[in-house]
Amino acid sequence: MQELWEIKQGKGETVNTYEIRFKRLLNRVKDNIPEMNRVTLFTRGLIPEVYSLTVLGDRSMLEKVIDSAKRAEVSTNYRNNDSTKKGIVNKNKRAINKRRARQICNKCKKKGHISKEYNKEKTKKRF
Repeated sequence: MQELWEIKQGKGETVNTYEIRFKRLLNRVKDNIPEMNRVTLFTRGLIPEVYSLTVLGDRSMLEKVIDSAKRAEVSTNYRNNDSTKKGIVNKNKRAINKRRARQICNKCKKKGHISKEYNKEKTKKRF
């Protein structure tokens, strides 16, 4: 019973793997554990990113909570991958800014902007 109270999802472990370990422990424990307690024990062991999204869903049955946790994991993975894409976009913006710094304006013959942006920069300097 003690193991069931202390089970945690490992860092990098999927919800599916955690579910299998959790259910294996449930089967070993001979006590008749009420459904709400099973739900609580399962959710307590989830990693924080998945837990915060899982508890927003239906917590009436263990199977519903497990499904909710799997959806939360997919959502969390999507957000994490999306944030790495933002890093790529920022690198591209830096590369564009470096090229822009070497460009010479046809109107004023200064570096750092192009003639299309000349009036915008003039307006900014006034204010």
